[in-house]
Amino acid sequence: MEIPKGLSVEENIGSSSRKRKVCKLLKGLYGLKQSGTIWNQEWDRHLASTCGFTRSNNDHAVYLKQKSKDYCWVLIWVDYVLWIGPRAMVDQGKAILAKQFPVTD
Repeated sequence: MEIPKGLSVEENIGSSSRKRKVCKLLKGLYGLKQSGTIWNQEWDRHLASTCGFTRSNNDHAVYLKQKSKDYCWVLIWVDYVLWIGPRAMVDQGKAILAKQFPVTD
């Protein structure tokens, strides 16, 4: 990561004053310790609110959606997703996720 040109903050260090460049991260970066947690929270928020899935109480990487007598499961492992269910429900769920996240199938 590089600091944008022209970004500087006046800071007093001891008795002298010098310019120091700083950046405040507003998002998690890939490879940081918090990245996995941030990614999981984002997936959970999107699957539960936008896609209508319910997170399993027994395994937080498993989501379930029921539509009449059909069930659709989503299993997440790191950045892989396994879809189990009727083709129409799976395609609909993947289409909704593709609007929010980069998806390859």
